[in-house]
Amino acid sequence: MVACVYLVATLGARMLIVAPEIFAPVSPAAGILLSALLWLSGGEAVAVTIAVFFTGIVANRITGIPLLPGVAFSAAHCAAGVVGALALKATLSPSRRFDELRNLLLLLVLGGGLGIGFGALLAAGVAVVFGYFNFVHAWVVWFHAGVLGLLIIVPFGSDWNAFRLLLGRIPRFRIEWSLLTIALCCITIVGVSASSWLGDYDFALPFLMFPLLVWTALRFGVAGSTIVSFAITFIALIGMTVDKSGFLSYEPMQTRVVEMQLFLISAITSALVPSAVLSERQRAAVSLAQSERRNRTTEEQIRIAAECAELGAFSWNLSSDEIILTSEAYEIYGLPADHPNPITRKELESQIHPEDRPKRAAAAAATIYDDREYDVEYRVVYVHGEIRWVHVKGRLVQGEPGGTKHVAGVVMDVTKRKLTEEALIRTEKLASAGRLAATVAHEINNPLEGVTNILYLLEQRTELPEQELVRLAQEQLQRVANITRQTLQFYRDAGRPQVFDAGEIIKECAWIYAQKAQAKGVEIEARVQAACTLIGQAGEIRQVISNLLGNAIDASSAGGRVIVRARYTGSRDERSIKITVMDNGSGISPELRTRIFEAFFTTKGERGTGLGLWISAGIVSKHNGTISMRSSDKGRGTVFTVLLPAETEASRLQGRRRYEARAV
Repeated sequence: MVACVYLVATLGARMLIVAPEIFAPVSPAAGILLSALLWLSGGEAVAVTIAVFFTGIVANRITGIPLLPGVAFSAAHCAAGVVGALALKATLSPSRRFDELRNLLLLLVLGGGLGIGFGALLAAGVAVVFGYFNFVHAWVVWFHAGVLGLLIIVPFGSDWNAFRLLLGRIPRFRIEWSLLTIALCCITIVGVSASSWLGDYDFALPFLMFPLLVWTALRFGVAGSTIVSFAITFIALIGMTVDKSGFLSYEPMQTRVVEMQLFLISAITSALVPSAVLSERQRAAVSLAQSERRNRTTEEQIRIAAECAELGAFSWNLSSDEIILTSEAYEIYGLPADHPNPITRKELESQIHPEDRPKRAAAAAATIYDDREYDVEYRVVYVHGEIRWVHVKGRLVQGEPGGTKHVAGVVMDVTKRKLTEEALIRTEKLASAGRLAATVAHEINNPLEGVTNILYLLEQRTELPEQELVRLAQEQLQRVANITRQTLQFYRDAGRPQVFDAGEIIKECAWIYAQKAQAKGVEIEARVQAACTLIGQAGEIRQVISNLLGNAIDASSAGGRVIVRARYTGSRDERSIKITVMDNGSGISPELRTRIFEAFFTTKGERGTGLGLWISAGIVSKHNGTISMRSSDKGRGTVFTVLLPAETEASRLQGRRRYEARAV
């Protein structure tokens, strides 16, 4: 199809020979090929180029050009199209639309200056070799003819979407479009393509085309300008061919042809450039309007989501120390709706529970000075005395260099979650107490039976000395007292952090669970480094070790072994205590490992609550530590590792403050 269009256009151009020399005032060859190659690639592009090359040879033979120069001329035209297409493909925007100013300028510079210029050099060289005419004159004519063909063909053949939109617009502006087209055609017929009846003023009439072309460009874009340009170029060339006088009739024919080409190139460019600029502005305006609509829609969706989630937002200006709150945030903080907005930081702090203000201040300082995430939970006290929990999350927003910094984020009411967590913790404590009570009852039963037997012997006046029997009874009762004391320590909370020895806690837990492990045929081994001191809540750490130790015993089978270790790790300045609980049970399957610390997830069926490890992870996190697990599902067992900051003289006060800041 491209070759057929090329043949018709080339034959038509050859018919417009207006001088003895063999040339056409418009060269559609390079424009048609370049337009096709812009949209083709690979084998299709090669096939089209070859077809156009042979079609050009045929067209040259039909118009009387000998075979050898005809082959050379066709090769020159193809070279112009290929070079221009390759240069444009590498630089045009992905849309390859010529209603974009950048693409239009590239078409003129690379398609015209590079592609057509190169092809004109080859064609002019061929013309000189075969003795047709002067090299410079041939290059000038072919170059201008090629650029003119490029301007009226490439936009016309490369952006069909623009022409489809134009056809949709014309019916609404039928009268305006018709008058502009008729006026431009009349000016072309009278002022460009034929002798003017204006006498000395005939040179001025063609320049009336410029304002009309700009009008067309501004109203109908690149597509409208291209159609009108095609029409006036065709009329001008036909008129000059029929009437040998035409444009600037007092000049020689060769000069008139070149000047007519330059005039048409200038006129068409004056229409295409403003239309491309206007199209870019229109697209930018449409894009801006769409972006604004999307932003309004997004803002509305965010507002609805925030209302549904009871989520408020805030922006804290660090320079003025003022905080802007949304209406939802006002409600969360218990502030009246008519309260001034923004409010000062001190006013907001007055709503926070006095015990939680240091924690909020520490989190804010870490955000402002260390660029950490602002993430803190604290209590707010309403005017009527109600206490609510809020969770605040935000980030430091850096303004322009030298500008104001902000902390922006969201605030949510988490009172329901806190109450639920507290209920779950109480539930787990009750469940743990029940499990521990069964163990303690079993442990106490043995010494009580011993005391009963001793009392019976005393009653029977046996041969054993009474003092020896009393001593044995006291030992058994002391054992009962020890068991009771150890049990009470599990749930006795000192209220404030204290220094304690993790190794002693591990030994106590191992002693309590020894009877349970022995009944199952499992051995417990405690390997504890001396003086593994921590700062925090000893009862909570007992609960963690008890949970891990109980799970390890449950996972082990008869003949199994549970090892509990505690030792120092890390440098002298940042020492930590590493506690590991290891069993050689069946292990945990890979699909369950990622959920092991989730609430209500258990592998024990009805015997488990699914809260032990979840609560243990929370306790460890509250003590600024970490808990991790590695396991094998090939019978190699499971290892839980707890890493807690060690207590030192330098870190005692700091650790106490960290704990108080994060304690719930």
